[in-house]
Parts: sequence; structure tokens; C-alpha cells
Amino acid sequence: TYAITDARLVTLTGEAIESGTIVLRGGLIEALGPNVTPPADAVLIDGDGMTVYPGFIDAYSQAGLVLPDRDEREHAGNIASQLATEFFNPASDDLAAYRKQGLTSALITRSDGVFGGQAVLLNLMGDDVSSMTVKAPVVQTLGYQGQNGYPGTLMAVVAYQRQTLIDAAYHDLLQTRYSQNPRSMARPPADPNLDALIPVEKGEGTVMGIVRIENDFKRLTKLAAEYGLNYWIAGAAEAFRVPDLIEAAGVPVLVSLDFPSINQVTGYQFDRAYKNLTEEEKEELDTRDEAAVHSNPGVVFNTGVPLALATGGMSSPGDFLKNLRLAVEAGLPADEALKALTVNPATIFGVAEVLGTLEPGKTASCVAVNPKSM
Repeated sequence: TYAITDARLVTLTGEAIESGTIVLRGGLIEALGPNVTPPADAVLIDGDGMTVYPGFIDAYSQAGLVLPDRDEREHAGNIASQLATEFFNPASDDLAAYRKQGLTSALITRSDGVFGGQAVLLNLMGDDVSSMTVKAPVVQTLGYQGQNGYPGTLMAVVAYQRQTLIDAAYHDLLQTRYSQNPRSMARPPADPNLDALIPVEKGEGTVMGIVRIENDFKRLTKLAAEYGLNYWIAGAAEAFRVPDLIEAAGVPVLVSLDFPSINQVTGYQFDRAYKNLTEEEKEELDTRDEAAVHSNPGVVFNTGVPLALATGGMSSPGDFLKNLRLAVEAGLPADEALKALTVNPATIFGVAEVLGTLEPGKTASCVAVNPKSM
């Protein structure tokens, strides 16, 4: 039992409590408010000068994942039946770095497959996967990464996505026929990976498309329209190039704060090639592109779709808060940035009853910040 006393409590259920106490017992929030008396058995934490927020939720993350080398990995075109936590290490040293950024929960997502398995929402502290799991599975993942062998190219990946969805529909048809009338019909072969895609193919489940460049957005939305998919968008590094498409799609976007370098942005070479630009002109273009990259989360917010923020793809989670500040400076309202780390992902993932706000009965997932040390 712990009690953080005399702290500013940002509950996200109403106005902040400028000076109050929050009591945490047995992994849950027991009480909070301006007139709460710490229980006699509580370990007291002096919160004077601190602000306590709901724990931040990393909406698309590779935290704690230790994947085999590519050459040793199984064919990852369709591993839809696998949970991402198969390769999650609860003792990973990097989890402390995520928690230091205020990230107390994360949607653990493999990003190496075409149909890359099922993402799992975990708390980022615990002894084992089962005790850390908040919800499993949350969503099926879809990516545009070429594989060893087929599908090895982008063209092959796009063809593979379509063929696999067709295969899942046919697999469902055969299984249904056999279950209704098995006589005079050979038993269809078992295929757990196609089984896992049947809800997606039917539009009953959700797929999270991991996209980066502008054309990935177009590929994903076209695929979703063609097959009637329910989907989210994750990564979304070049969302600032397609705001109209995102607004028209109207689906949740889980924006990674892994900002690309400007020379990786679509159009970089075209804007500069064979134009005999002066150094001043190049610097002006670089400044423009850097501002666009930092504005990415704000652009998504302005489309009106549900927004959540993430670390997905970051080589170092230590850049997360730094890049969050850059995003706020570039136009993302600070209060909306906080919602995109708490209430919004909790709602998108269907766990708003246990995470996302500071309320009695919810998980004791919170982050205490001393603004003077930031």
C-alpha cells in the first residue's frame, strides 16, 4: 500500500486536483482526492511539487521484444495465430527506459510479418507475461515488410495480402461446410494462421496496418475498401502528406514519435535533384521538411480521427518525451497529447474500465513527474 501525498493529481475525469493524495493498494487505486487521509499501513511518498498522471500507454511498441535474427526466423508472411508476446522478455533491461518516459503499458506488436500476429496490451512491469497482460489479443497486425523468400518484394507483399484474405475466406467456407455435413467430404486441413484471419476477412475483427510512407496509406485504405476490413493505422510517419485520406478513412491512427530523418521523407530527392540549389535554398527546404515531420501528430489530430501516440520503431525510447515536446511545439495541443497517451488508447483498445484515468478501482498505473526536473 502506497500513498502519494500533497501532489497535483491530473485525473482526466475533470479538473485537476491541485493538492491531494492518491492511495494505491494491491495493484489498484483505492482512493484519491484533496481530503484523503493516508491509511496507517501505507508507505508514504512525498508528492510536494509533483504532478501525478495516469500511466502513459504506448499505443504501438516493440518494447521487450527479442526476435530471432532474420535468417533464423520462421517464414513470417502469415503468422496470424501467434501472440506478439511469444518473443517478449519480461526481464528485458529496456523496459526500465520505457517506464522512465512515463510509459507504464504498451501494445506489444511484431512488425516483421505481413500478417504479423496478434498484438497484446501489457503492463511494463511484472514477473511474467501472464501477470503483465492487460488484454490478449487486442488486434491483428498487417505490414508491408518483404520476407526471406516469398513475398520478398513490395509488389509480392501486396499480392500476398490479397491472396491470403481470399485463402482465409475459402478456408472458412470449407470448414463451415464440413461442420454442417461432414459425410462425403474430405476433412479440410487445419491451418491456425488462416483460422486467425477469418474474423478479419469477415469484417468482424480488426486489423492494424503498420504504414510509414505516403503510398502505404493508399495501399492500406484500398485493401480495406476492397475486402471490407475494419482497421486501424499504426506508425503513420508520413500522415502529414495524406490528411484528406486519413479524415475520409475516419479510423484510429496510432502515431509513432519515431520521427524519420528528412532525407527519408517521400519527395526529398525530387525536391533537390538536378536543381542546382544554393546552400540557403537547401537549408530552407530542410527546415520546411523538419517542421512537417514534427507536425505529424498535430496533423492527425486536426483530421478529427481518434489519435494515440507510440514509440513503434524507435531505437531508443529515451527520445520519446523529447519528440513529444517537439510535436507539441509543432501544433499538437498539450492537453490532446496527454489524452493521446492515456484516455484515447485505453478507449481504442477497449480497456477504459481499467486504464487511462485516475479513478478508484482502476489499475494502479500512474506516473509522478517533477516539472522542475524536466
